[in-house]
Amino acid sequence: MKRLVTKLSAMAVSVCMLMPTLSDGVTIGYENAMAASETADILFNNEDRFFVYVGTYGNDIPQFRYLYPTSDGSYNADKVIWEDAPAEISYGDIFVAAGEAPLTKVYPAADDPANSHIYYYSLDEGSELNKAGNCSDLMKKKELTVTSKTYDGSSHWSVRYVDSVGETYYYGLSAFASSLGVDPLDCEVGDVYTYAFYNDNMVIPLAKQTQNLTETMTVEVVEVNESSLLVKPASRPDSKERLTLPKKYLDNDVEPSVGMKLEVTYSDGILETYPEQFGKVIKAVVVSEKNDLLPGQVRVTLVDADTNEPIIYQNDSDTYLGYLLFRECDFGGPYFENPSITDIKINPFIVKYEDMSEERDYTFHVEQSSKIRNYTVLRDEASVVRNDNNSYELVFKLKFTPTGDVNDDGEFNVSDVVLLQKWLLAVPDAELKNWKAADFCNDNKLDVFDQCMMKSELISSPITAYVKPDHEIMYGVDIHVVADDVKMYLGPDTSYRTVTTIPKYTILTELGVQDNNDNWAFINYKGQFGWIQMVNENGERQCIVDYPLADKPVIYLYPEEETDVHVELELTEADLSTTYPKYNNGWDVTAYPDGTLLNKADGSHHRYLFWDAVNCKTRFDLTTGFCVAGIDTESFLKEKLAYMGLNEEEMNEFIVYWLPRMEHNAYNLISFQGDVYTDSAKLDITPAPDSILRVFMAYVPLEEAIGIEPQQLSGFERNGFTVVEWGGSEIRKADNTIPEKVS
Repeated sequence: MKRLVTKLSAMAVSVCMLMPTLSDGVTIGYENAMAASETADILFNNEDRFFVYVGTYGNDIPQFRYLYPTSDGSYNADKVIWEDAPAEISYGDIFVAAGEAPLTKVYPAADDPANSHIYYYSLDEGSELNKAGNCSDLMKKKELTVTSKTYDGSSHWSVRYVDSVGETYYYGLSAFASSLGVDPLDCEVGDVYTYAFYNDNMVIPLAKQTQNLTETMTVEVVEVNESSLLVKPASRPDSKERLTLPKKYLDNDVEPSVGMKLEVTYSDGILETYPEQFGKVIKAVVVSEKNDLLPGQVRVTLVDADTNEPIIYQNDSDTYLGYLLFRECDFGGPYFENPSITDIKINPFIVKYEDMSEERDYTFHVEQSSKIRNYTVLRDEASVVRNDNNSYELVFKLKFTPTGDVNDDGEFNVSDVVLLQKWLLAVPDAELKNWKAADFCNDNKLDVFDQCMMKSELISSPITAYVKPDHEIMYGVDIHVVADDVKMYLGPDTSYRTVTTIPKYTILTELGVQDNNDNWAFINYKGQFGWIQMVNENGERQCIVDYPLADKPVIYLYPEEETDVHVELELTEADLSTTYPKYNNGWDVTAYPDGTLLNKADGSHHRYLFWDAVNCKTRFDLTTGFCVAGIDTESFLKEKLAYMGLNEEEMNEFIVYWLPRMEHNAYNLISFQGDVYTDSAKLDITPAPDSILRVFMAYVPLEEAIGIEPQQLSGFERNGFTVVEWGGSEIRKADNTIPEKVS
């Protein structure tokens, strides 16, 4: 058994590195080896692995963090239940194993779809652990201030901190069925915790400091200055008392005005300056004068940007205006709630959300749907007011943009101009189903001036009667135009009308394809949608498609005994590029239980079989997944890869390869592929394995976070002859969105 010697207390402790997802690490020695001096030699065993008592599981079973070092100096941590723990035990007590300490993986909520992925480890009966001391006595301490608390939607929480010199820290844990001695989740932004540290790593929170109690005051604005407001207490309208409130504490979309009422949350009392000041402002929010909304209700009002008056709709169906309200919850960090979408049926419109939580921040925005109704939403001119009872008042400004579609068939074309002309001439049966669509002068009447502007608009409008693709592509590949004046058609055939020509060296994005037709791609060029050929009717190459790579899939083989193995790979939607060792109608190797491979062709030894592919035409499934901030990529991959079944060596090799490509992106949309990958890259292994795990990650670099339905992942058990493979592919994001209204 490995035994190490180190020092405590007198060590210089530097900044803590990012920690793994479930918990944090420490190294501890035996209590009876401690000397009375401040600096003591601590004996270590079992390769720096140890257990820290943190609370109970299910309210009565002792719960520990089992911590063990990784190759980069940080610690992984697992939740461990020890039913035979001593009766006298305190939060932060440290235990080390006297020998081997076998662990059994347990899924406590296997029958609950929402929590079936959660697991802990149980110490096997008869395991012997010795107490080494307590974190509060043996370790360096540091005060950290909470900067954010986020939830990823799968029972996992992350808390971020900052220390007194601005260094940042991360602590993550699963709180399922846990009762912790010092709960890091019982926090608000600004709370201060004392943490135990060892070897540059956070260990556990030791204490939460009591903060100054906050107070609230409703105030009325009496003067608006460049960077501050002069306010008075609203409860005493005749008072001469005045306080200064910096504007920076208001939301960016709030334009303060004299008479506006604000609710100010602050601590540290009122400072006796002139004018007086709030001690420490936490937030300032607008108070609605007349709030007739119930908790959870949201009122949406659409107003004309020019008149600032509510838009009056002449809606025949009384069920549909052509606008959608999106509500999203931003948890912070890498995770976003899938948006809730509601049709706006009248104006104003009230919607009731049963799940509205006072503890979360929500964002709202309005989008036009396929049935455009003469107005364009101005995204940057919305007003959001959150009322005291957790209801919301939303005002969205829309710019009048007549569509010209007076016959209301969803298209603006010459038939609309003819219909308007007939109506102006009082031709019988000339009915305008949407007369406002022709009011280009925006004066609530139709005349010859509107007709002239309507004709001008039609001439300048792009042609829209294109053929819709069978399959729209959210994250399409780049298409490079390599011929002069490539024709763009309204449909995937040269019999369709030519829309325009595209010059050589133009780079386009594939937005859609037809079934069983790889020679045509649906694209957008300068605002016009249409189709282009890869190879023209004369057999001449016009465009080159920049297909993604199937990047570095590697195959590990773990037989139960020395075994001769034959592996074949069949690619149905890509071309095999590089292999190592050389692929010659398959690989023939001798595999050993520790994963070592002997290549029979040349006698070389390997850890895995490597291959990659080019011209990958697989349409990866990105309908579910995870939107992860680049800086959180490492911790995210550690958690998910471990859960899916990669061991530490496989996981480290995966992360070392992919992390440099991903962590510098603002965000990554990550989705682990299933049948769409395995059906396009088929493995035939002789003898057949007893268990096989194929992890293939498709990811899209993003500039901004998006909402996506969280992907449900499955765990993996290694039984008998086990085969493990991992790989991935980077997919670029298309910059264009296909309108829903096409012909």
